[in-house]
Amino acid sequence: MGILGTIAKEVLDETVGSSVREKAIKVLDKEIEKNNEKLFEKKKDKKILIVNQKLYSFKDTLNVLDDSQTVKYKIKGEFASIKRHLHIYDINNVELAVVKEKLIALRKPLSMQIKVDDFDFIIGGKRVAKLKSKTIFKDKLILDNGWIVKGNITGFKYHIFDKNGKEIAKVSNKILYYGDTYKVEYDEDANELLVLMIVLAIDIYNAPSKIEDFRDTVEYRLWHW
Repeated sequence: MGILGTIAKEVLDETVGSSVREKAIKVLDKEIEKNNEKLFEKKKDKKILIVNQKLYSFKDTLNVLDDSQTVKYKIKGEFASIKRHLHIYDINNVELAVVKEKLIALRKPLSMQIKVDDFDFIIGGKRVAKLKSKTIFKDKLILDNGWIVKGNITGFKYHIFDKNGKEIAKVSNKILYYGDTYKVEYDEDANELLVLMIVLAIDIYNAPSKIEDFRDTVEYRLWHW
């Protein structure tokens, strides 16, 4: 069973009985292996990351796979924070960076934004960049280094451009069996960690509030059974 099959098994372990789980795993493993080749396809001058979010988890928990179909990064959220904070770890559980949703995001009175959100990108304890949402008239986010995110941001189909308008990366949502999954295809010379942080910030941007999220978890349903 490949790494994606293992992720699927973890979901099934939490949600169904053992006999049902074993049958489901066999079916899933065949389907997953069939889809793996297409999922990890890339152009010669590109690299890819596959970002997979674990289902039914009260904390934000994600695995990030690289071209070799192995886990390269682990993402974990904070339970206690009011806004979402996502910590990025390497395979040895060494923290590399943090994406922080700011508690307050201020805009001018006539900015015409329905959802206002700002994010700080922290590497080595220092803020290296800030991502902010723009007006409702354009589906766009801007990084303070000049990078721009355009496209169907709420539908997880968007592109990241540098300050000169050159495309750095494209992100697409993949419909799989074991949680939200995004494919990130980016230039070989791009800042991989910064690209990943943008993807994580947009995942937060599209997510419901923590209270709404909690009400949809398995834990909430069990407590109110």
